[in-house]
Amino acid sequence: MVSAWTIVPGIIVSLIVLVVTKLWDPIAQVYGYPFDAERRVQKLVDEFSKLQDQLGELGILDPKPSSAVLSGWLQRAAGCKDKVEEIKRRHESVKSVGVQGLLPRINVVRHLCAIGRDADLELEKVKDLIAKGEGHLKEAGAAPHPIPIPIPLLPPPAAEFDNGQLAQSILDTAAAGTWGVGIQAMKPHLTSVLDFVREDGGGAPGVLGVWGMGGAGKTTLLKLARDPRVQTLDHIVLAEAGKCCDIAKLQDSIAQGTSLVLPPSLSVTNRATVLCNHLRNKEFLLLLDDLWNYIDLEAVGIPLPLGRGNQRKVVLTSRSEAVCVSMARQGVTIRMGCLDQQDAFKLFEDKVGSATINADTRIPELARQVMKYSLFYLFLV
Repeated sequence: MVSAWTIVPGIIVSLIVLVVTKLWDPIAQVYGYPFDAERRVQKLVDEFSKLQDQLGELGILDPKPSSAVLSGWLQRAAGCKDKVEEIKRRHESVKSVGVQGLLPRINVVRHLCAIGRDADLELEKVKDLIAKGEGHLKEAGAAPHPIPIPIPLLPPPAAEFDNGQLAQSILDTAAAGTWGVGIQAMKPHLTSVLDFVREDGGGAPGVLGVWGMGGAGKTTLLKLARDPRVQTLDHIVLAEAGKCCDIAKLQDSIAQGTSLVLPPSLSVTNRATVLCNHLRNKEFLLLLDDLWNYIDLEAVGIPLPLGRGNQRKVVLTSRSEAVCVSMARQGVTIRMGCLDQQDAFKLFEDKVGSATINADTRIPELARQVMKYSLFYLFLV
């Protein structure tokens, strides 16, 4: 017969183990974040890929959401995608900074702790969306499916265009949008930019400076050059320098365009190092608008050399020819002047509206006086 004295110690030990385990689990969960952030982020990414599979299946079965509940689910899934991408970028950025020793160890731990916690919280949301997505898939699968509509052929890839044709295609797209046919006046300048951007080979320059007075259309030109058909690159980034260029803000703008998060606690020099390392093996086009003074691109974090066989190029705009020359050095500069009278009137008509101009016989002449007063710099109007 087993005595109570031999059973009691076993019960006590079991209770102690149970209590310690219950206490330790949440402690380990919290304090394990910095040391386990990578696994947590990867688990989130893996689980999110399942959610993406569901989105793809639903896109086929129910391309137009058939219920408000499904619409809400799709919106939450889209928001979840942005959050997952943000967590991934933060983790990659902190890892890069930590390896380079640019951030104090305690700050690295603090950032990793926050990333691990956010990854766990987002993981629960993803799992919940997946569980509800299974129900939506069953409903969509049981519903009658419409006859698929033939998809029109896409325009030919940019490689099949010469630069003049590509410029025309980009301008046609812009003209069909908010700009109207007056934007066609930009074709010579846009073609020049495309000649520069799409030129490759060992002798290709790396910097193009575009100069002209305010209102000549320099910013519009860069927006047109941002079209993804221009070149197949890792990144095409449009950033504004401005009159009092803040290097830190410029770095943030470039980093945002390349899916990189720069820790605000880093110095400008260390941020430049992180940005440079991020872009070193990438092909990119940097469109730098409204530059008033010379800036050292390398100090910003732009890897050199530009051009000369590297698919890394910069197009910048300035009101000053001297600034463009100092930035381009061995590169190229072009001047943007005013529009001719015919193109200026066409652009003016697009912006004001032909109905307004023709509403009174005096208006066309007044319009021409406005254009003459602005020296045909219609982007000022």
